[in-house]
Amino acid sequence: MGGFRVQEVSSSTEPEHSTAVPTPPIPLRPEYAHPAGVEALDPYNSEKTHQQSSHRDYLEEDYDQESHKEDEHENRDEADELPSLSGDHLLQSSTDDLPMFLLEPQHAYVVRNKPAMLRCRAANALQVYFKCNDVRSVKSTQFEFVDPQSGVRIVEAECNVTRDQLDEYFGEDRFTCTCYAWSSRGDIKSQPAVVELACEFEF
Repeated sequence: MGGFRVQEVSSSTEPEHSTAVPTPPIPLRPEYAHPAGVEALDPYNSEKTHQQSSHRDYLEEDYDQESHKEDEHENRDEADELPSLSGDHLLQSSTDDLPMFLLEPQHAYVVRNKPAMLRCRAANALQVYFKCNDVRSVKSTQFEFVDPQSGVRIVEAECNVTRDQLDEYFGEDRFTCTCYAWSSRGDIKSQPAVVELACEFEF
């Protein structure tokens, strides 16, 4: 039979090697695959979000604690560095300086025959006295003592202004007395204290 061709079929069990590239499967859209969306589906995004939130909370807590510790440390440093402003400290620091008033005379009145008393106190002074109307004519009493805590010399003076002195004064200005504190380094004077005669009312 010359018109027919017999095709032999190979019975070999070896697999045929194909050079064709397989078609990849169609990917699902992420928003359909996960109800929370693409960011929740991506494990890297979810880890970053979790790490950022926890890291932020940690920093905020640390910042509060560290700032509180720094404030306490600064307050302790300032308390250690700043000197005390008490009277003892001022007296000790001014031992070699000019005299310093601890008490200045105040305005006073002469009531009937009772004289007005003026008082003055100064530290680091050798002498404390009064001048009334720029004249050192009024008598004054001086007291001296040493402060037991600071060891500073303190001088106090008192003077009485009588009614006769007011009546004998005919100046244009009011009757005033000023306290002076003197030492070998110099002298200082206080604010003038006005002495007046108290008015008497009859009812």
